[in-house]
Amino acid sequence: MTNIKHVATLAGVSASTVSRVLNGKSYVNETTRQKVMEAVQKTNYRPNVLAKSLKMGRSNTICLMVPSIQNLIFPEIARGVEDVARRNGFTVVLCNTDSSPEKEKQSISTLIANRVDGIILATVLEEQRCIPHWGGRSHPRFAGRGFPAGTGEPF
Repeated sequence: MTNIKHVATLAGVSASTVSRVLNGKSYVNETTRQKVMEAVQKTNYRPNVLAKSLKMGRSNTICLMVPSIQNLIFPEIARGVEDVARRNGFTVVLCNTDSSPEKEKQSISTLIANRVDGIILATVLEEQRCIPHWGGRSHPRFAGRGFPAGTGEPF
């Protein structure tokens, strides 16, 4: 697997220069930028998203958690959430809990452990105790009440 150091060696620059080119964070002269981009193409380099999320403290991933994607309102909501998230540089992960409080709690814990930036939650639980301590992270989150299993009516 190609890493940033391989790209730097091929381009004849430092790894930090490759990083600056890829992130567009500071000025790099055009000749150097072109060398780096050619090396990226030749090596088929893909940034390590996990490493970047650890360094930056954010994953640019949010979760939309619903009791049942078969409820006719949730596909439309999912589409809207994904459209807005994508425009803002986020990826959306969909979790379907099958209206199970246990699945919901387990999914939330897993998502927090995997450092999602936020959870949009249509919960089946009547209380918001399902949201465990966010681990000191200050990322925004939203929790909303969903629809009871087997109905199309909100709580």
